[in-house]
Amino acid sequence: AKQKTVKKLKPDVVFSKGGFVTVPVVIAAGQRKIPTIYPRIRYDSGSANKICIPSATKVSVTSLNSENLPADKSGPYR
Repeated sequence: AKQKTVKKLKPDVVFSKGGFVTVPVVIAAGQRKIPTIYPRIRYDSGSANKICIPSATKVSVTSLNSENLPADKSGPYR
């Protein structure tokens, strides 16, 4: 259902606030090469983060407390 919604809406960018309910949207956007910004107040290894971060274009965090965050996912969005 989320794949069809993303395909129908054709967004220019997806801004995901995280959480388990956003996982299908972030994955669908990643499969369609739609830029995805995934802001996190803190980086942790929750299930939704583990699933969404590989599909996200950029991940922003207020305090970088993880050596596991891929360097190409952090920093300013361009």
